[in-house]
Amino acid sequence: MLLNRNKLSTFNDILKGSSTTFLISVLTIISGYLFIYFVNKIYGTAFVGIFTTIQSLFFIISILCTLGFDTYSLKVFSSNNNINYLLSVYKMIIKTTLLLSVIVSFILYFNSNLISFFFNNDLLSHPIKILSLSLIPLVILNIHSQIFRAFKNMYLHSIYNRKFIIVVMFFLILILLIFNWDIDSNKIFYLYVYSMFFLAIISSFHIDIFLQKKKKENSERDLVFKKENFSNLYSNSKSMLIISLVFILFQYIDILLLAFLSTDENVGIYTIVLKISSITGIVLMAINSIAGPIISKLYFNDKLSEFNVYIKKMVRLSFIFSIPILLFIIFFSSLILSFFGEQFNNYKYALIIMCLAQLINVSSGSVGLIMQMTNNEKIFRNIIVFSMVVNFILNIILIPKFHVWGAIYSSSFSLILWNILGAFFVYKKLKIYSFIH
Repeated sequence: MLLNRNKLSTFNDILKGSSTTFLISVLTIISGYLFIYFVNKIYGTAFVGIFTTIQSLFFIISILCTLGFDTYSLKVFSSNNNINYLLSVYKMIIKTTLLLSVIVSFILYFNSNLISFFFNNDLLSHPIKILSLSLIPLVILNIHSQIFRAFKNMYLHSIYNRKFIIVVMFFLILILLIFNWDIDSNKIFYLYVYSMFFLAIISSFHIDIFLQKKKKENSERDLVFKKENFSNLYSNSKSMLIISLVFILFQYIDILLLAFLSTDENVGIYTIVLKISSITGIVLMAINSIAGPIISKLYFNDKLSEFNVYIKKMVRLSFIFSIPILLFIIFFSSLILSFFGEQFNNYKYALIIMCLAQLINVSSGSVGLIMQMTNNEKIFRNIIVFSMVVNFILNIILIPKFHVWGAIYSSSFSLILWNILGAFFVYKKLKIYSFIH
């Protein structure tokens, strides 16, 4: 009877947390598509490619500057109740990552011409200078978002996620349009930076209030976190840094290689097709947002039966709600693509291929999250590294010949590959079927 109550409790956690995240994800996606539609119509598909290339580059660098402390915070803050210790860890993490992000920001600013020369695209130089300071708020948001996630506050986790930046930015654009302000292409990048700083500053006040409130509620003795413990802190986060960095490279390597080997126009086309297909995985992303702390808690408390049930319910829930989205996109693919221009009429089947790859992603369950939350992050790291290398090689071979289609074939195959490998190793190590069954 007690087990059934616990099962019901964890299932309710999925529904409650995921519903909040899902609604915010919907708002984020709607804002993102309206923004892409606006930019595509006003500035052209090539500008979408420029914006996406620079955005991808800075997301990758921000993960490097975070040093893996975002994922480490999720694990530590969800499993440790001593708020004094957590406050000490938080202060050490913020000081270290902010210092690094400031240094890297200056390096990027003064080397923007070199980076644009590498991509053989002079149009990238000025936007890189504008966005150079964005590393500071991006790093703050990466860490704060995961801390709120660890405390199961999915509303604040979703609001202070880097994906929510586009929502703030889109509303800023609407305000400027209402007052008939001229918005040139450079202002788009400035608005993007302003949106990041706005969210980062608000989240900093919010995290301080949140942690101080937790401190007042905490009755445990202080656990001193001495400076010499930093080496241990970084040692624990290093593996997570590699995973986070490789994972985000896996997500954006196709865009960067398209920018390097093809044209801004093709990057813009690929970005739009990718964003549309990604809607299929929105439910899985929402469930993953709440599932991390719960998976960690069940596993390390040896509640393996409950753990197994939770994993099964996660994948079933995401699969059931993802199928209608998948079918809608496939059946109305031509209509959806037509909103972005005539040049997209040739990419109907490209969209379908990417949607089917997303279906395998959803069907495999939260394999990456499960491995990271059960001390199997090294295996997950190896899987992602292998899949990224495969993705890189395929992109290098296929993009020069097939351009957008080359990136689509490469990314779809690689996504399927790492999910199947992930599901296999989850079963091998934990004896759990993460795949839909």
